[in-house]
Amino acid sequence: MHAVIRERLGEIGSLCEAHGVASLHVFGSAVGGDFDEAKSDLDFLVEFRPMEPGDLATAYFGLLEGLERTFGGE
Repeated sequence: MHAVIRERLGEIGSLCEAHGVASLHVFGSAVGGDFDEAKSDLDFLVEFRPMEPGDLATAYFGLLEGLERTFGGE
């Protein structure tokens, strides 16, 4: 796991708890040695706890926005 993720594990954990995430995994270049902070994106696989469809949409977009803020994304 790349340091850019490792340094923010506390924030990521808080986001997951707030948005009903059962598991979150990172994959792609952030796991390997070819991650470039200037050009690479972060790839996550997320599984949410069981919830109603409307709540799931809110959880998904809330998590997305939180991760974008955490990592300075657009």
